[in-house]
Amino acid sequence: MASPPPNQSHSALIFSGSLLHKLENHPTLRLPTTYVGVRRVRPSGGAAKKIDDDGTSSRNVSVHDDDDWTPNAIHTEDTTGNNAADDEASANLKANAISFKVTNPDGTERRMTTQEKKQLKYKLAQAKREVKREKRQMKHEQLIQEAKEAKRERKKLKRLERQERKNQQQQQQKEDEEEHVKQEQVCQEKCCHDEVDEKNDAIEEHIFTAYNALDEELAAMRGDRSGIPPAMLAPAAACVALDTKALGCTNRKDQPDKTIFDRQLTSEWAHELQQGMIPAEELRAKEDMRPMAYKIVPELWNRLCPKSLWECKDRDMTTTQAEEEHTTDNSTMTVENQLSLGLIRHPSSLYDEVTYAVFRHLHQYSNLHISSGGIFGCDFLLYDGKRSDRHSFAGLRIYTCDKNNESKFPVPSAYDLTGFVRTMNTARKLALIATVIKDEEEGDTARVLIVDLALEKILSVQTHKKKGNTEKRRSEKETSSGLAKMKN
Repeated sequence: MASPPPNQSHSALIFSGSLLHKLENHPTLRLPTTYVGVRRVRPSGGAAKKIDDDGTSSRNVSVHDDDDWTPNAIHTEDTTGNNAADDEASANLKANAISFKVTNPDGTERRMTTQEKKQLKYKLAQAKREVKREKRQMKHEQLIQEAKEAKRERKKLKRLERQERKNQQQQQQKEDEEEHVKQEQVCQEKCCHDEVDEKNDAIEEHIFTAYNALDEELAAMRGDRSGIPPAMLAPAAACVALDTKALGCTNRKDQPDKTIFDRQLTSEWAHELQQGMIPAEELRAKEDMRPMAYKIVPELWNRLCPKSLWECKDRDMTTTQAEEEHTTDNSTMTVENQLSLGLIRHPSSLYDEVTYAVFRHLHQYSNLHISSGGIFGCDFLLYDGKRSDRHSFAGLRIYTCDKNNESKFPVPSAYDLTGFVRTMNTARKLALIATVIKDEEEGDTARVLIVDLALEKILSVQTHKKKGNTEKRRSEKETSSGLAKMKN
């Protein structure tokens, strides 16, 4: 049995494909894992190198291996060929040239008279017209023959279509008779096996489709990573999985604090973030550069935000039902030797506590799927469905406030926020930041604050005037479009 983590800094390393599949696809868990095994070489889509019989690569074979090869041979042959073609063309021109000379009886040549030239030209024109007439006649006969062939082909196609329709009708009639006989047999079998089917349905409801060793091996050969061990759950996700008993029974003594979303504190934090960016914006305006085309507007998270987060309403399935379902699933599989809990980084009690509170609130009061966001430079990625079917719509960063800090809220630098927003905007995702404020009066209540760093266009800039932009920011409909993954 896996031992519980002594604190909230422990991650869960999982070595079972069935457990990974359950964590990600179970409707009450929704905990996508992160692959941490050796990076597999994915199958290449390009053509493989051609290998010669002796084992050497084709790219190492010289093109000019023949000792008798001469670079000028082709040029010499081409030149000779061109000269021969020119001589032939000249000979044809000379042969076709009209000679207006005649030979007298005494053997002397003389030029034709005008009347003789006219008679010669008339004969040549008559011969030319006769050739054209013969060509027209041949073309006309060819068209008539083609039309007859097309007509015969059309008649043949019509006969084939009639025969095909007839065969289809006979086939359909035969299939209808077979279907009728099959339905009668099914009805008889159903009446005989109703009790067996009810028992099988009851058993199938509790059967969990798991990846076996063969499935994992085939996925590894394809280069897949989804659902392939070993994988990891971040410390916050591991704590939530332990709280829901998805990783087996635990003896956690510390009870998690109650979490609520505080709109007023969130608005105050957004205002303080806005004020903290003013010095950087003023410094940027003094530089000899083109004016800024965009600005960051921190505000209360409303875009694509589940309403249940603000209302703190539990999901449709109650906690008791979820625990019972987890217990039922765990009864069919042994958790021992399937996971390991340990540290993968230096523990940070304040950061881990804040991250766990934010993660647990998002997981408890919404149907969001939350995975690691290290690939986009954030702590978590938020999905509105299964990771295999949907793209993430937002990246979430967690900030903590030091005790020595004079401000009540954490205020990152303007350059840090700008880099994060640009990264998320390029990936068509929302840029969210979150923190937790403990209520001094109510020690067991943690107030979760989530701010949306909206990117707005400055419409007065010449760049947007030239393009005719009239909308300050990307609409919520445009942000939510294109989240579905295209599957082959």
